[in-house]
Amino acid sequence: MTVMENLTAADVRRILFEQNAAPSKRRGQNFLIDQGQVRVIAAAVLAHPADHYVEIGPGLGALTRHLFAANTLIHGIEFDRAFCRYLREEFKTKDSFHLIEGDALEVLGSWKDQKPFEGSVYLCGNLPYSISTDLLRSTALVPWIPGAVFLTQLEFADRITTSESLSSFAVYMRNFGSWKRLAKVKRGAFFPAPSVDSAVIEFARSALQCESEVLEKVLRSSFQSRRKKLSNSWRLASEAQGLELEQMLNAAEECSIDTDLRAEEIPDTKYYELTRAISRLA
Repeated sequence: MTVMENLTAADVRRILFEQNAAPSKRRGQNFLIDQGQVRVIAAAVLAHPADHYVEIGPGLGALTRHLFAANTLIHGIEFDRAFCRYLREEFKTKDSFHLIEGDALEVLGSWKDQKPFEGSVYLCGNLPYSISTDLLRSTALVPWIPGAVFLTQLEFADRITTSESLSSFAVYMRNFGSWKRLAKVKRGAFFPAPSVDSAVIEFARSALQCESEVLEKVLRSSFQSRRKKLSNSWRLASEAQGLELEQMLNAAEECSIDTDLRAEEIPDTKYYELTRAISRLA
């Protein structure tokens, strides 16, 4: 049995019918059928040679088919049972393909303290919009994963890859490394077509600039009341995060941070500097 190289919309409809399955809107199951875009993503992944490629949510294997060109081991983490049945049958002649049945968040969580593979690993995947935040966070928290290429909602991608402090999550994620937008993907490239466009983003890990757990508390305190100046937001929220207001104000003064500014007006580098100062003063 030969493996199809590409998946068209007609192929997706046929496979779903044969598997008695349907795209789940709740799970954000939109299948990429534009082969030009699939090749763009595959090229971005394969530009990072690895002993193992781990694909989150391979679905019907649109991207997976192109990863076989690397002649390395490919691990697909898939939750949907119907898709698991299909992948096992479709790729049964591919000794390099290994299916991991389960929730990607749980799998990544179990990898945080224990690496299951020998050799280098690189992540990729077309992420469900509804849990993109959790999946990116889980990826960042696995320290031995050097990077990843993901397909996400365009607005979400722009928020993560901007150099500004427009969201606490973006500042938090940039502590783990750089996030770069590689390409925009129109909604018509999918079946069924989602209501918004998407984007390909790339994560490249670098050394932590500060303690991530302390940074998260600082950011929650700072962005809790976005319209208020920083000092007022801290007065309202710092105690709930286990931080001392006086300590935060002293650290801000040490770092030359104007606490009359709003959270989004503070550069991300200042948040990392502030977090390091708070950790020293603790």
